[in-house]
Amino acid sequence: MYVRDEMTKDLITINANEVISKAAEIMSEKGLHRLPVIRNGQLVGLVTKGRITSSTNGATSLSIFELNYIEIHHYALQS
Repeated sequence: MYVRDEMTKDLITINANEVISKAAEIMSEKGLHRLPVIRNGQLVGLVTKGRITSSTNGATSLSIFELNYIEIHHYALQS
């Protein structure tokens, strides 16, 4: 038996430049705990549900979606 026989062939991925709330949304919708990260067609990393949760855990009462909304609009106002 080979890895190719057991691997997932139709990967759901996310671009490295995407906001973290999009990764959380994809994982929630698809029931995933891990999401491969792609840049220029190459695998550059893996984002996990636990990593997303722990990145803001305790630092604020805002959700990851609220934090990304603030960040996006902050940069839009500066442009």
